[in-house]
Amino acid sequence: MDTLGTALQAADAGARVAGIAVVRWVGPRKDVRTWTGAVVAKRECEVVDATLQPTTLAVWGYDKVVELGKLLNEVISYTGRASDWRGRSLNADKIERVRCDELKRRFFAPGLQAYLSTKSCEARDAYSVTSALPRDSSIGADALYRSSAFVATYTQALPKAHVLSRNPSPLKLAEAIWGDVSKRRRLRVRLKKHAWPLLAKLARNYSSPRIGEIYKKTISAEEVVDATCAARFVVGACRPIVPRAFFGSKRNERRYYRAIDAFLRAGDVGGRINGRRLREVLAESHITWTHADRARRPASDLRAARELLETFCLWVLTDLALPLLRARLAAFPSVAGVPEYRSRVAWYAAEANALEGSEHLQRVPREAPRPPRSAKVRGVPKPAGGVRLIQALGRRGAGQRAPGAACLHDAVLALRVEARRRPELLGCAGGGADALWRALRQARDRNYEGLALDASGCFDRMDQRRLVDICAAALAHDSYRIHGGRRASIDDSKGGLHARRTRLVTRATLVGALQAHCLDHHTVAKCRGRPRFYKQVVGVPQGSCASSLLCDLYYGAFERDCLGRFLQSSCVACRVVDDTLVLGEDVGGFLDAYAEAGPRRNILVTAAKTHATVPHPLLAAAPAPRLRFLGLDVDAATGRARRAPSAQRRRRLAARLGRPSPRAANVAGRVRAALRARAAPLLLDAELQTLDGARENLRDLFTAAAVAADSAVRALRPSSAERLRSDLRGAVGAAFAGYLRARRKANLVASKPRLSRHDFVSAARTAFSSSEALRPFLGGEWWEE
Repeated sequence: MDTLGTALQAADAGARVAGIAVVRWVGPRKDVRTWTGAVVAKRECEVVDATLQPTTLAVWGYDKVVELGKLLNEVISYTGRASDWRGRSLNADKIERVRCDELKRRFFAPGLQAYLSTKSCEARDAYSVTSALPRDSSIGADALYRSSAFVATYTQALPKAHVLSRNPSPLKLAEAIWGDVSKRRRLRVRLKKHAWPLLAKLARNYSSPRIGEIYKKTISAEEVVDATCAARFVVGACRPIVPRAFFGSKRNERRYYRAIDAFLRAGDVGGRINGRRLREVLAESHITWTHADRARRPASDLRAARELLETFCLWVLTDLALPLLRARLAAFPSVAGVPEYRSRVAWYAAEANALEGSEHLQRVPREAPRPPRSAKVRGVPKPAGGVRLIQALGRRGAGQRAPGAACLHDAVLALRVEARRRPELLGCAGGGADALWRALRQARDRNYEGLALDASGCFDRMDQRRLVDICAAALAHDSYRIHGGRRASIDDSKGGLHARRTRLVTRATLVGALQAHCLDHHTVAKCRGRPRFYKQVVGVPQGSCASSLLCDLYYGAFERDCLGRFLQSSCVACRVVDDTLVLGEDVGGFLDAYAEAGPRRNILVTAAKTHATVPHPLLAAAPAPRLRFLGLDVDAATGRARRAPSAQRRRRLAARLGRPSPRAANVAGRVRAALRARAAPLLLDAELQTLDGARENLRDLFTAAAVAADSAVRALRPSSAERLRSDLRGAVGAAFAGYLRARRKANLVASKPRLSRHDFVSAARTAFSSSEALRPFLGGEWWEE
């Protein structure tokens, strides 16, 4: 080494030196080469080691001597002019930070071993010399690699205590992760390389017999499973899988599992769960997102710890807890907002029986050609028992092949335009909730008889040919101009491509799309791992964007042809899909005509779900003074309706609003949301001509808002009374301002009745003061401005 080192330092600029030397820069890097046959500038470099073989490569660093082939997760930064091992030049001003495996791939030949040196010459004894790959003949001559002035710095070497093996234990991995939580880049590498694969391996290797034992202990053999038992099963199965060290503390683990238990008992488990919803669930669980004392760690470490724990908790819920639940149970959101659980095996058998016994779905033989498009079917439990088959349909539909670029969504838009121009096409269904309140106002204090009628199998019994003819007759124009939305193509399997420009769709194309949806619809269901195809032979599929509109058109034609004499003279009717409310002097004759003409169009009356205020031979139930219609108690004699009280509704409100310590702002926010949702349809009615009707609607509006906030108010502390009064005054003022904005937006003329601020204050005072939950929190003059 002395001879070669002396020769290097004594050599003039431009001299060629035999052999190779590893140097550390001490001066300018001009004309400094470090490979075989390189030119070394005099007194501008210091010899570190000259014992390396010509086929060995070295990298300069400043921390420690580590063999590059053994580095796993460290990050190396380099700067300066460099060229990779293929001779491709890099920008001289480029500064990058790369992982060691990326560094090896970009700058070194495959299989070559490189070393990191220190700034001290005494560390040369730590080098280990090994030979690399044979010379690459494609480069040629004695220069194995082209000359380079590459400078690398080993910047983020892990301490020895944190250097993990390739298969670390969960405890060591958790300690290493929390140990370097302040290094965010390193933390991401650690999670990607070790944490997520390890947890996935733990979840896969968790033996099914152990899960079966926990399942038998917590859940009985019944088909319908209680939500408390289902939550207990999931928590009991997750505890042995997930290492406690990952939560940072026992307190975090305890509170996290408590939050999962509450989420599974009162959450939307059966529906779609996105990241925002999960973060809301975790935020409501009061988990402390830190693993150490706040006074002993800097703020950056606490922030990184919160991010790590939140990410980890989201993973446990989405990739472990919910898959464990859905592997054994089927989850469905019930009407009350509380999930309903059923045994997975029993539910699959019920779905298969419903498909095989369905009258509107006919199984396609296996030897028949496979349909090019099909919708996936899934079962949903009915409240009265049984299975309702729902089909997932996109904008294109699941027909064989619609002509041209037609899609089901375009046909629906065109039919909605025609229904808006001619409301008589929908019969009694026009207007939705507004039509219901309008019908009740027409029947106010007239001592009418009432009938709440339900049709059997609304979507599954419609005549397809007749439905297509009705829709074709409703499309009165030769073409329709559609702007935006999604435009489907024949080769599109995801429901449509973006269409930003206005397009012209002909009537024949829309009729073809409706025919493909009604006459050539196919659905698919998996049975024992194999797909089975079914064709819709009667009715239309539930779950598409067109189902409700097609049903309204079909029943509207039936009401115009067979029930017109009742609707034009003595009866007031309102229909929502297949549920019809009739108020009039001859509801018995209406029911007779309905039952007589309906079977010719596959429309049948469900006697068990039909109720009336007068006796009738077709009804199974006895007459009742009040009718239950869409969650309302309707008094036919007075024309008034109130929301029907039920235990399910109270449970739903408790699930959505009940928190360990609710705030007054939550109550006022709930009131504000209820006012916003119902203000426009109730107060801007085009048929409204009197101020008395508007004020009555306003009182109903504030009464509904008070009922919506009832459960949250009961859990408030007495100290929140002042804040609640202030927030309620703000909610009333915001409702009045929103009413004025909606009135201006609707371009209502000055002759229309206009409510004043005093009307809003008076209605709020009456509604809130009559609430038993709100009354203790409201003083005598809380409503005064």
